Amino acid sequence: SSQFSNQSALAVDFTTGTPHIAYRANYASNDEIVVAKDSAGSWRRLRMTTNSTQDLAPTITVDSLGRVHVAWIGQDASSNWKIMYATNTGGGWQAQLLTMSELGQFGSGALPFIAVTSSGRTHIFYRGGSYTDYHIHHASNSAPGDTTWTYEIISTPNANDFSASAVIDAQGTIHLLASGNDGFGFPPHVYYLKKSGSGSWTTPELA
Repeated sequence: SSQFSNQSALAVDFTTGTPHIAYRANYASNDEIVVAKDSAGSWRRLRMTTNSTQDLAPTITVDSLGRVHVAWIGQDASSNWKIMYATNTGGGWQAQLLTMSELGQFGSGALPFIAVTSSGRTHIFYRGGSYTDYHIHHASNSAPGDTTWTYEIISTPNANDFSASAVIDAQGTIHLLASGNDGFGFPPHVYYLKKSGSGSWTTPELA
């Protein structure tokens, strides 16, 4: 990146070893999302967003067929903070706004994290809800590039959860870490839980 940029995220195609990067870059008065990949030692960059609203905190992953999946925080036409998603599963980039993602008044801090199954089914975890009532929200689709999303709220013993990370193993089991606390000044705690492809979330374990 030659301009001011931060909030970078990295994914690697585990078949070819090609690194893919997503980051937030400043264009005039707006923050936009850029994706880049290494091609024979030369970085090819693509500006994902060209709107008049703020785009923040990208997260990126690559599925087993080399298709790239990116999620970030954006805004809808009413300036409400929402989760955005884009993929190149169809050969060209297709972007979506997850209309049912509720990030609240301070949604710029929702910190999304993306994970995909080997087939490209997408799972996005993010801090959802409103101030003093934050939890990890989970949005998932049923096929690569699908525009229909299912939403759920994941609870832990924390009063509030602020961030999450996830890995999906070869059997399709989702492994999730959620981090939060019981209020300002209280110590933070990290909980681990998992969910098989057709099962329910396990009881959160204090990590």
